[in-house]
Amino acid sequence: MTTQRVDNSRIGGHNIQIGRVDGDLAIFLDRPGYRLELLEPRAIAHVPRSRRTPSYLLDARREIVPYRRRPDVEQHIRHWLHEDDEPASMVLIHAPGGHGKTRLAAHLATGAHTKGWTVAQAVPRTTTPDHIKPAETTDREGLLVVVDYAERWPLPVLVELVDDLVRRCGNHRLRILLLARPQAELWESIRAELTRSAIDLPAPIALTAYDAGPVDEMFNDAVAAFGQHLPELASNQAPIPVPHHLKSVQSPLTVHMTALAALCARYDDVPLPGLDDLSDFLLDHERRYWHADPADTSRIERMVLVACLFGPLDDTARARSWLRRAHLADGDAEAESLLGAHRRLYPPDASGTGHAVLPPLRPDRFAEDFLAAQLSRPHTTELLTELFGHATPAETRQGLIMLAATANRHTSPRAAFFALAAGPAASHAGAPVVAAVVRHATLDQAIAVLDALPEQSVELLRPRRDLAERIVRELPSDATPEVRAAQLRKLGASRAAAGDRKGALDAALEAVRIHSEAPPSESRIHEYALALESLGNRLAEVGDRQLALHMTSLAAARYAQLIEIDPRRIPDYATALYYLGNHLSATGDRTTALKATQRATDLFRIMAEVNPTFRPLLAAALTDLGNRRFETGDPQGAVESAREAMSIHRMPAEAEPGAYLPNLAGALSNLGSALSKVGDFRAALDHAREATAIHRTLAEEEPDAYRPHLAKSLNNLGLRLSNVGDPQGAVEATREAVAILRILAQAEPDAFLPDLATSLINLGGRLRDVGEQFAALEAAREAVTISRTLAEAEPDAFIPYLGRSLINFGLFLADIGAVDSALESLQEAVAIIRALTEAEPRTYLPLLALSLFNWGTVLATSRDTLAAINVTRESIEIIRPLAETEPAGHLADLARSLISLGNYLTTAGDHLAAREARREVLSITRTLAETDRAACLRSLAHSLLSYLRSCESSSELRAATVELIEVYKEMNQQFPGRYHNSLAKAHFILHLVGKPDR
Repeated sequence: MTTQRVDNSRIGGHNIQIGRVDGDLAIFLDRPGYRLELLEPRAIAHVPRSRRTPSYLLDARREIVPYRRRPDVEQHIRHWLHEDDEPASMVLIHAPGGHGKTRLAAHLATGAHTKGWTVAQAVPRTTTPDHIKPAETTDREGLLVVVDYAERWPLPVLVELVDDLVRRCGNHRLRILLLARPQAELWESIRAELTRSAIDLPAPIALTAYDAGPVDEMFNDAVAAFGQHLPELASNQAPIPVPHHLKSVQSPLTVHMTALAALCARYDDVPLPGLDDLSDFLLDHERRYWHADPADTSRIERMVLVACLFGPLDDTARARSWLRRAHLADGDAEAESLLGAHRRLYPPDASGTGHAVLPPLRPDRFAEDFLAAQLSRPHTTELLTELFGHATPAETRQGLIMLAATANRHTSPRAAFFALAAGPAASHAGAPVVAAVVRHATLDQAIAVLDALPEQSVELLRPRRDLAERIVRELPSDATPEVRAAQLRKLGASRAAAGDRKGALDAALEAVRIHSEAPPSESRIHEYALALESLGNRLAEVGDRQLALHMTSLAAARYAQLIEIDPRRIPDYATALYYLGNHLSATGDRTTALKATQRATDLFRIMAEVNPTFRPLLAAALTDLGNRRFETGDPQGAVESAREAMSIHRMPAEAEPGAYLPNLAGALSNLGSALSKVGDFRAALDHAREATAIHRTLAEEEPDAYRPHLAKSLNNLGLRLSNVGDPQGAVEATREAVAILRILAQAEPDAFLPDLATSLINLGGRLRDVGEQFAALEAAREAVTISRTLAEAEPDAFIPYLGRSLINFGLFLADIGAVDSALESLQEAVAIIRALTEAEPRTYLPLLALSLFNWGTVLATSRDTLAAINVTRESIEIIRPLAETEPAGHLADLARSLISLGNYLTTAGDHLAAREARREVLSITRTLAETDRAACLRSLAHSLLSYLRSCESSSELRAATVELIEVYKEMNQQFPGRYHNSLAKAHFILHLVGKPDR
C-alpha cells in the first residue's frame, strides 16, 4: 500500500475534508437524503486581504489557529480505527459548540489519510438530487466517514446512510465518526435504530475544553496565529496579556474569539470587549468588509440572514428564488448579481459534487449571534415568517434547528422562534427544536407549541412527552379546572404514545376527576367528552376493556348532544364513534361495533371530501372498518376497506415517514389479514412483510411504543408464511412474537395477556406443522390456561379465545396419543363455539365448521368412525354455502373436510360415497391451484394422494400419479430436499401401476 504525504496540506471540505478514492470498495456518492463528499487534501492557502473577516479566521475549517493535540482522545480514536474485530463501527463524540469537535475530526481525518484510509464527510441534503452519481471505489486501508451535526440529521436519513455504507463496504473496514452537541437521548435513539445493523456501537466520547490545554496557552497561540494573517493588526509587537475573564472560560472558540478581538481592539485603540459583547464587537468588524463591496450593505445583511438559516444550498436556482422571496431582487439577473457579491465575501468550498451557494457564517456561534442581533430589529420577525412559508420541509427543519440553537443562547430571538414553532412549521420540527422549547419557552408558548406539534412523529415521541410534563408541572395554582384537565389529557396521550401506559392512565384519570368535580356547564361538555374519550383509550391500553367501553360510550353520548347545538363538533363525534367501535369489538359486541365504525367512516368520508386534512382520519376509520367487517364475516368487504385505507396512507408515509409510517404499517397488516381470508395468500404475505419491516424499525427506535405493534405484525407474518407453505419461517416469526408479548405481559398482564394467548395458539399450530408435537402441546396448554382465566373475568370478550385455544389443545393431545383428553377438549370447544354461533352466526360459522372438522379427526382416531362421519358432514354443510359465497376464502376448508370425509367413508366401507368426495376435492384443489399454484401445492398433493385410493382403472391411477410426481417436484424446488422421500414413494407407485390400459 502506498502512503500519500500531506505535508503543509489539510483535509478540507464541507466541514471536514477528505481523501482520494480509487480501487474496489463501492461508495455511493449521492442519495436523496444525503451526499458523501470525497475530496483531495489541499495546501494551507494564503488568506487574501478581502477574506480576513472574523468569520473566515474563526472558521475551524480554515485551521488558522494551530491544532492543539488531545492525546487521550486521539489515542482512543486511533485504537478504534484499527480494531480488527469489528469491520464496521460507529462512535459519537459530543461536546457543546466551540469545544473543538470539528478541528479534532479534521486532525483525525488527516492522520487516517496518511495511514491509507479514504476519508469522507456525509452532508444532509435540503434538496433532492436530479440524478445519482456513479459509485467510486478504493483499495485503501478502509473508509472513514465523518458526520458533523449529527443531532440535526433526521434520524431516518442517518440510519439510511449507515445502512447504505455497511451494505456497500461488505468486509472492508468502515468507521463512522459522529459529531454532535449534547442532546437528550440522542445516542439512545441512534443506538435503538441501528441495533439491527451489522455495525459496532461503542460508548460515546465526551469532549471537554480541558483536553485542549491551559487557557493562557490557547490564547497566546491564537494571538500569534491571527497576527501572522493580519500583519497590519500585529505591527505592534508588544505582547497582549491574557484577559482575566478568560480564566473560567471552558470553550476554545471563546478563547479564539477573545484573541482576535484583542488584536482588533488594540489596533482600533478601544477597550477589549467583555464576554457578553464579544460577538457584537466582531460582527461590527465583519460588516466592515461588507462596506467594501459595491452591493448595498443592508441587502448583504439580509442575504447573510437567509444563508445562516437555510444555507448552504446545492441549487443556484433555489438560491435565486430565496433572494426574490426575501425582497432582495426583482428577477433572476438581479438575484445572480447579489449571489456574486455573496460569493466574493463568502466563497464556497469546491467539493466533489459542485459548488454550494449561500454558505452560512462560520462558526455556528457566530451565525447564531448574528441571527440574534437581526431578530432584535423591527420587521425581521415578519420577514422570518414569510421566509419559512417559502421553505421546503428539509429547509424548514434546518431553519428551526438553527433558531433553536440561537434561542438557547439569546433571549431576543425566542419570541419569533416560539411563534414559528407554534405554527405550520411545527410539522417539520426536530428534537432539538422541542428541547429548546422545553428549556426556554414561557408556559403559554409551550402550550401553543405542544398543540402545533405532529402527534404521530416517531422522532418527537419523547420530546413531546417531556414538553407535556413540563407544562403540567408548571401550571399555576390558580389555573382553571378546564385548563388543568385539558393539559393532563394531553399529557396522558403523550405518555401513551411514548409507551408509558400506566403513567398515561394516571393523567387521564386525574383529568376526568377534575371535570367531574367542577360545576357542570354547557361550555364544558366538549372538554369533558374529550377527557372521557381519552380515559377510555388509556383504560383499553392497560386492559380494562369494560370500563374503557363505558367511558367512551359516555363521551359519544355527550358529543351526540353537543352536535345538536354546535355542528362544528361533528369531527369529535366521529372520532368518539371510531374509538367506540374498537372498544365494542374488544368486549365482544362485534355487530354493534360494526355499526359504530361504519357511522364514523361515513362521517369522515363526508368531511374528507370537503377538507382533505381529514383523509388520515378517514384512512384510520377504514382500517378499523376492515377489521369490523372481517369480524362479522364479510372478508371481501374487509379487503375493500383495508385496501382503500392503505392507499390513503401510502403517499403521506412516503413524504413524511416519521409521522405516517405507523398508520401505513397498521393498514398493511390489516390488508394482509383480509387478503388471506379471500385466498390471495401471496399478496397477503407481501403486505405482512412490509408491515413487519416498518414496525421493526419503529420498535427499534421507540421500543416502549411500538413493540406491541411489532408482535402483532410478526404474528400475522407467521400466519401468512404458513399459508404459502413456509412452516419453518412461520415458526420463527411467531416465536419472536410470543417472546415479545411474554415480556410485555409480565409487566402489564391486563393489557397483553389476550395477545399472548392468541400468539400461543398460533405458535402451537406452527410448531405442529414442523413436527414439534410436544412443544406445540405446551404452547396450546398455556394458551388454554390464559384464555380460561380471561374468559372467567370477561366472558363476552374472551370466550372466543377459550374456544380457539381448546381446539388446538385437543388436536395436540391427540398427536401424542391422549385421545380421551383430546375429545374432552374438543367437545368443550364445539359447545362454546356453537353457543357463540347461535348469537352471531355470520361471525362464528367458519370457526364452528373448523371445530367440528377437528372433532371428527380425533373421533376417527378413537375408531368412532360413524361419529366422525356425522360431525364432518355437519362441518361440510356449514362450509359449502360459505364457499359458494366466498370461494377464495372457504374452498380450501371445504376441500380439507371432504378429504377427511372420504377417508372415514372408506373405513366405513362406503366406497362409492368416498370416491365422490375425493373427486370433488381434486376438482377444488385444481381450481385453487390455477390462482396461486405455489401456495396450493401441498393441498394439491394431499388431494391427489386421497384420490389415488378411489381410482377405478389403472390408467386413471397412472394419470393421477404422474400429476402427483410433478407436484412433488415443484415442492422440492420450493423447499429443496424436504419432499425427496415423498417423490420417491410416488415414483414407486407409478412403477407398481405399470403401463397404461390399452
